[in-house]
Amino acid sequence: MMSFTLGKKSGSSHSRRRSRGVVAAIVAGLSLALVLAGCAGAPAKSNDVSGSKKVTEASLLKSALAGPPLSIYGAVNPTSMANMIKAFEAEYNVNVVYTDLVQGPMIARYTAEAQAGNVKADLVFSGDPTFFNDGASAKWFQPVNTKDIPNARELPKQYFYGNSLGVGVQRLDGVITNSKSVSSSEVPKTWKSITDPKWQGQVAALDPRPISVAMYVWEELDKKYGDKFLEGVAKQNVEWTPSGLPGAEAIAAGEKKAFYGGSQGFTAPVLATAPNANLNPVHIFSDLHIGYIWNAGVSKNSPNPAAAKLFLSWLLTPQGQRLMGSASDQPSVLPNVVINGAVAPEKDFFVIKGSVSTAEGQRLTQLLGLQ
Repeated sequence: MMSFTLGKKSGSSHSRRRSRGVVAAIVAGLSLALVLAGCAGAPAKSNDVSGSKKVTEASLLKSALAGPPLSIYGAVNPTSMANMIKAFEAEYNVNVVYTDLVQGPMIARYTAEAQAGNVKADLVFSGDPTFFNDGASAKWFQPVNTKDIPNARELPKQYFYGNSLGVGVQRLDGVITNSKSVSSSEVPKTWKSITDPKWQGQVAALDPRPISVAMYVWEELDKKYGDKFLEGVAKQNVEWTPSGLPGAEAIAAGEKKAFYGGSQGFTAPVLATAPNANLNPVHIFSDLHIGYIWNAGVSKNSPNPAAAKLFLSWLLTPQGQRLMGSASDQPSVLPNVVINGAVAPEKDFFVIKGSVSTAEGQRLTQLLGLQ
């Protein structure tokens, strides 16, 4: 676990740094007491502005400055989050405390706090749709919609679910190949090619047993190609990996030739440390476009909900989206924002919003030879 505060400001730095006209207008209109409270990060209770007919960035900022520092929990790429926090603090002068956790422990911590009625985070990021669906049922999160989040009005409807909204895309529909052992003409073009005898013993993929979104991918492939296809996969001696990074590393090292269900998000960390790694550009399969969304939710009992909603609204700007996606080459949830190195979702891109039932999961793992 890593917990840190970025860009903590004194009262004098607050008065000097007003990077946007909206900040200047709001600060000028606040009383001296409110300005000092916002600068010092005083624990004054923030006035949530949700429920008004049209929440504006200005009204969110005014309330955010009256509250404590914005607390965020997440399992997002650390470089992406550090860059986002730095830019957000510079833009709005709202202090941020970020707690960086691995996905599983993060969900466990938030769940324990929510069940105890003592949630510390204003805003939480996760790529697990079940977490948000369960949290919505348990009323852990505030509703977030186009009335509460100004820039969410540009977000496609498919990215709203579980009282959360989508801020980034993680594709699970490409293939990562070794550039020394697989020529560009040999790169697989479809999911179905995994059963080709030439790939026997040469393929890796995400283990669907601990990774719910990976199980969902195989369920969709089973619907498309039938049980015999999965039985064919079982005969290929696939190496099932616990996450995408070790899969990409295995391909770069030449241990395997192809990683099915990969993305630029898996290769980016490898290429960041080894730019000349033996990796072909990720090829997106044509027969099933699928992936999950990095979603964010505002805690029901958030100490500073206005700051959380302001952060979300800013994140749904071209600047916020580029900072979110660039470090890991993840595409934007906004159709008009291009992230260099990422492949934007197609019209038929299937967003995973749930999980496979226990019984169905057992059936699929048996077909894949994992039982």
